[in-house]
Amino acid sequence: MNIMKTAITTKRAIYVLLAFLGMAGITSCVKEVGHFISVSTVKSATMQFYVQGDTTHTMATTVDTISFVSVATPQTTVIGKNGQRPINCTLVFNANTKGTFSLVSLSLKYKQKSGTTLTTSNSNYGTVTVDSINATKGYISGSFVSKVLVATADTANVVGTFSIQQ
Repeated sequence: MNIMKTAITTKRAIYVLLAFLGMAGITSCVKEVGHFISVSTVKSATMQFYVQGDTTHTMATTVDTISFVSVATPQTTVIGKNGQRPINCTLVFNANTKGTFSLVSLSLKYKQKSGTTLTTSNSNYGTVTVDSINATKGYISGSFVSKVLVATADTANVVGTFSIQQ
């Protein structure tokens, strides 16, 4: 009977130790370049863009999902979206430092002032200016300028800003 009690107590001790080590591993996550930080860790973020002839479209925490991933290639992707309403902005550029760089791609989805939802994108047109970035500490801010197709043959200028603290 005593042996059985000891076995159960040892088993419980092992479970407690495993639970403790598991929690320690979860809370010791270090932000690294190229490491995606989950949305729940975003402290504050805003992203907005203005399409010529339309209105300013704004996304912000805690209503919208805004994040960035920067890798050593170098390449950075900034994403703003909301699954509950038609708004999405994704920009990709080949840099992970401060400065002005060419946009590799820009994609937008938004509700135009006419009420129509437009999804549009372009590649290799426009620039992004990164005012500050530190992927290790989890922040980036800057602005972008580009053009997108808004109708069959009509293009419009797009300007926007982003600021993320993860």
